[in-house]
Amino acid sequence: MATIEFTMLVPPAEVESVRDRFTRAAQALNDRGKTRGLAAVVDLHPHPDSGVVDQLRRVYRADHDGDRPDDLAVYRCVVTADKVNGSVNELAMVLSHILTPVADLPRDVVSLERETDFELPARYPWTVSVRP
Repeated sequence: MATIEFTMLVPPAEVESVRDRFTRAAQALNDRGKTRGLAAVVDLHPHPDSGVVDQLRRVYRADHDGDRPDDLAVYRCVVTADKVNGSVNELAMVLSHILTPVADLPRDVVSLERETDFELPARYPWTVSVRP
């Protein structure tokens, strides 16, 4: 069984919405035959390493003009799948779009060489762990 764990900083008022988006994404991937038995559960009281929490808070401050992430809490979304048609890492990146907006990239190949110009900050800072 493949397991993907997202540890994330989310405002408590938005955690149910994030959980619902993971649940809907899992259902859609199952319905399309991309996965079988894909399910997402949000742990409301995870115990991540303090270094991970500090890193997420630093990323938030850097990406949001120094705003303090004091009103954000740490949650963990555990995604499991009985079967993944393709790469588990690719699945993790597909699901990460729930937490980070997709950048609008130009079609110009030369412009794409400066890919950092088009990066968007994560709405919710996150880390991911994958166990195939």
